[in-house]
Amino acid sequence: MVIRVKNKKASLTIALIMLALSSLIAVSPFATLQFVLFASNIFPPILLIAAAVGGEITSLFGLIALFISGLIKTGIDLALPLSLFNVPMLIVWIYCLHNKVQYKRAVIMVFVSYVFSVLMLFAYAKLINTDFSANNLAQSSIETLDAQPQRDMLLYALTNAGLLSLDALPQGVPIFDDSMAGVVLMPHAREELYSQLLIRLEVLFRALPTTLLTGESIMLANCGTALALHIGRRYDTSLKEGEFQLPGMKSFTTWTLSPALKKAMGVLFIGYLISLFIPKGVLYTAGKMMYAVLSVLLSIQGLSLVAFIVSGFTKRFYLKLFLIFVLYLIFASSLSWIGLFDIVFKFRSRKKPSNYNRQEEI
Repeated sequence: MVIRVKNKKASLTIALIMLALSSLIAVSPFATLQFVLFASNIFPPILLIAAAVGGEITSLFGLIALFISGLIKTGIDLALPLSLFNVPMLIVWIYCLHNKVQYKRAVIMVFVSYVFSVLMLFAYAKLINTDFSANNLAQSSIETLDAQPQRDMLLYALTNAGLLSLDALPQGVPIFDDSMAGVVLMPHAREELYSQLLIRLEVLFRALPTTLLTGESIMLANCGTALALHIGRRYDTSLKEGEFQLPGMKSFTTWTLSPALKKAMGVLFIGYLISLFIPKGVLYTAGKMMYAVLSVLLSIQGLSLVAFIVSGFTKRFYLKLFLIFVLYLIFASSLSWIGLFDIVFKFRSRKKPSNYNRQEEI
């Protein structure tokens, strides 16, 4: 294998992008969270692009820049495993490029290497996720919060939301420093809130690896199911008419919330309405969480309506994706209202675009 730079201009450009992203980690006040996000979600596709466009040296430079930024801000225990997380997929991708592996086979090989990396990463996280490490992460988060200028505002907001409480303090003890402008907590009140927040963060960090593994497993299972259905419908020609057929995937342009789900959303809406009349406490927090779930479901319905409208203007697949993406950026804050409009007025049942095809998939 010959190590080389394919395109000097492209290589320099993507190297500068990776260096800039690594620098963001180095200067971020929440470096640990940002490093985990970048190393697990943002850098993997960027490194693959770097290897394909700029060559092996460019991708190696990005990997080293990522590792150094993580080493400076988070330490070797986190920087090394998250950097190595990208290595198997990158090596397989470089092998496929040099040997000109068939596209479908290359995709399968890279995907398998990604699954392997995910399993190894979560196995490592489970291995080190002792009470001691969870306490260290929680304590580090508290120290980071304590260094922020708006720490008291955040603690006060968490208290109003019912996530923290000052009820344990004796009656009559001052909570705010009246000699200072704005919201400034007294030291004893701040320490009380910090102790409660520390306990909650420890519980969160102990449950985090299992939760992430479960979410990743669900995502991979969905991808595998969709791929199996697609391959089965495309290549299985042995079934005759009238026999059992593999279920098809409904086009996103025709997707809508089921009647049972709409009834369940009514409960979420009632919970949100209750929270409007309660200034703080557990019911206020629960109502806001219900609103978040309700907003997501309505936004998906709204995006489906946007895809339906776009399908009336063009048949080209990639142009549709581009238009949907642009409209999503423009109407992202209004998608839930668009979804509610579609549910109430049933817009798609009244009109279908001239080139509408139910079997088409977006």
